[in-house]
Amino acid sequence: MLAFSRSRIIWALIALVKNSMPVRKKFIESIALTLLLFVASNAGASPDDDARAAYDSRDYATAYQIWSDLAEQNDGRAQYALGVMSATGSGREKNPTEAFEWFSKAAENGHVKAMYNLGIAYWTGVGTLEDHEEATHWWRMAAERGDMVSQYNLGIAYYNGMGVNQDIVEATRWIRASAKQNYVTAIELLPTLEEKLRETTPVADTASTTTAEESASTAPATPPGSAPSTTADVSDTSNAPATGMESDKPIDADLTAGFVKVESAEVRADATPNAPVLEQLPRGAPVKVIESRQGWSHVEAPGGFKMWVFGKYVTGDGDQGRINGEAVRSRSLPSTSDKSISLGSFKKGDAVRVLKTEGSWKQVQGPAHLSAWIKSSNISVLKAPTESWAKRWKQDGGTIP
Repeated sequence: MLAFSRSRIIWALIALVKNSMPVRKKFIESIALTLLLFVASNAGASPDDDARAAYDSRDYATAYQIWSDLAEQNDGRAQYALGVMSATGSGREKNPTEAFEWFSKAAENGHVKAMYNLGIAYWTGVGTLEDHEEATHWWRMAAERGDMVSQYNLGIAYYNGMGVNQDIVEATRWIRASAKQNYVTAIELLPTLEEKLRETTPVADTASTTTAEESASTAPATPPGSAPSTTADVSDTSNAPATGMESDKPIDADLTAGFVKVESAEVRADATPNAPVLEQLPRGAPVKVIESRQGWSHVEAPGGFKMWVFGKYVTGDGDQGRINGEAVRSRSLPSTSDKSISLGSFKKGDAVRVLKTEGSWKQVQGPAHLSAWIKSSNISVLKAPTESWAKRWKQDGGTIP
């Protein structure tokens, strides 16, 4: 039998809601720094079991030593445990900075609660500099992996436009995802958000918007910055490439398909003419449209886009490149400066083609799930994905779920 012991710190974050929103004040609530410790009847079967047993019996010195040894071997669970011990002061003085460092290491190794805790640290500026954009990045990483509190926090961030662009559609999507996991605060807030969503949606589009949002809340979450939207610009289908594709049979695929309709379309890291250009797509290149806003379309390409990644997170060369870390950020430039924009995060094991090395950075042809921006006027959006579009997409190295 397994028994459970929880160490809990409640960190509540006040998010002031803008006057245009229907709710006056809300808390971004947290289950906190929760360490689940398993105490098996055959304790001692592994070093981790020994540490858990020692922790539950308040032998913190032994637990810390065992987890320290495991953490040096890059064990994410041990790194998370050390972060909790530093944050809670279990057998030692509280040290938020040290806790942040351990949570960072654990998050890079895919520990979901560590990702959540990093969001808390960045949001509050406890143990690190306050950075709401970084906070929402880590909450998104955890939310995509099913953490209901991170889903709630991310929804509130979208609701208030803090760390992300204000977006009632995205806010509702993430709050709904959290509510479906029975997170009480999300359940209480969801009707308010859905009412606000109906108020901001034209009557003619209400049914389709609701359907799309319900679908989004149950679909696999998408990379940071590329969440599905029901506002994709599908008005321009008259200038599709003259290849007979307009009369193709539609395929059964839940996506928005399009083609580049100009001689060469600049692919940019963000929806602004000043953002770095990643590459050029030729006329007729197939794209998936994730969302459209203010004259820009967020798109994916079958072969991915050129981007930069810190070299230590890439193993192999040429076509044999692989991402070896969890939640590794892609960059538009070989730096972490303000001018270098993140296109989202790689998944551990992502296959990439290494193009060149510049200092500690490597330029790679990224995976298709990392998206970028093109002027909407440079693409033609099909009313539905077609057989010819799908054939071209696959020919260029893409897959269709």
